[in-house]
Amino acid sequence: MVSASDGWITGTGTDNAPLLLRYTGGRWVDATASIGNGGTLGRLLDVFMRSATEGWMTCQARDFRGSPTLLHYDGTKWSVSSLPSITSTSTWDIRSITMISATEGWAVGEHEVKSPNYLTLVTPVILHYHNGQWSDYTWQDYLTPSPHGQSINIPVG
Repeated sequence: MVSASDGWITGTGTDNAPLLLRYTGGRWVDATASIGNGGTLGRLLDVFMRSATEGWMTCQARDFRGSPTLLHYDGTKWSVSSLPSITSTSTWDIRSITMISATEGWAVGEHEVKSPNYLTLVTPVILHYHNGQWSDYTWQDYLTPSPHGQSINIPVG
């Protein structure tokens, strides 16, 4: 919720179509049309609103293959934001997003890769937004052993 009278919820409609609801005027209304290119988008996974006029939303590819979509809200409409190329031979998505400021934020998800022995390996995807551009964060550099496996320590700042 941006305030007691303004908020957003993401979800999935029929046939895996995106569903976006906005709380305004004391009730939830369908705001899916504000996305624009909803025909190519799949399930909406997360929304993070910094204010009533700025927000971000994550979306899976409609067929669950290929690259996800990240949308930015400017107070009037949602627009597609450019993402780095993770890989062209696997499936990945962005599950959650948070913005520290208007110029910096983080998005996390997962990346599925088929191994030579037909196993599916799932690894984390971490994206960093800085000064208007998303980049792939090299999470392997920050793996540290722990009693419960591996943990990721990401320096912020």
